[in-house]
Parts: sequence; structure tokens; C-alpha cells
Amino acid sequence: MDATITIRPIAPGDDAALARIIRDTLTEFGAAKPGSVFYDPSTDHLHALFQHAQSAYFVAEADGVVLGGAGIYPTDNLPADTTELVKLYLLPQARGRGWAGSCWKNAWPKPAPAATAGCTWNRSRR
Repeated sequence: MDATITIRPIAPGDDAALARIIRDTLTEFGAAKPGSVFYDPSTDHLHALFQHAQSAYFVAEADGVVLGGAGIYPTDNLPADTTELVKLYLLPQARGRGWAGSCWKNAWPKPAPAATAGCTWNRSRR
């Protein structure tokens, strides 16, 4: 896959493709289990979910094809000033190219400063 990749905010028309990518990935890794996002109805409505003021979701696409995405979200039961990296999924052919990192790095600074106060990025090298 040598196409030019675009990283952009999620749009309403991305919901079906992203839901398929998420469910296919969970199935691929044997994680399509009750209680996972595989069965969560919000998986089919990510654009609406990520309209929350302290959230952001970015999509990787090439030639009009959605390859996956990543976001941040103020998940329930976390401190009020905390957001969590969520729903980072890519098609197999899009993995290993740094695009997931590009998606979430775009998402990270977008919410109001209060959403990222005290947040750190701990990246360990192997």
C-alpha cells in the first residue's frame, strides 16, 4: 500500500467502515467477546460518540478508503481531568506504518486544555 494517507477528523459517513474495522480486528485477535466494544452499540455510532467536548477521533484513509482510526475520550469512572486513548484500530494492510500514531497524535491536542491537563505520553522503545 503506497497510497497517500490522509489523517482527518471523523465524519458521519465513517461510522459503518470503522465499526467493521473494529469488529474485524477484534475477531482477528480472538477478542470478540461479550463486554467488549464488539457488542457495544456505540461502535456503530462513533461520530456521535466523539462529539463530546473532551474527545476527538481521527481517521486514516487512502484513496477514499477508511483504513482505521484512533481517538481520546473522557471515559466514565476516570478523574474529570483525564482522557483515555480509545478505539485505535487499523486494517491489517495499514499496520506497521505509523498511521495509528498519526491518528492519535492528531486527536491528542484537539480538546480544550482542561481535557489534556496532567496527561503524559509514555512511549517505551523495544
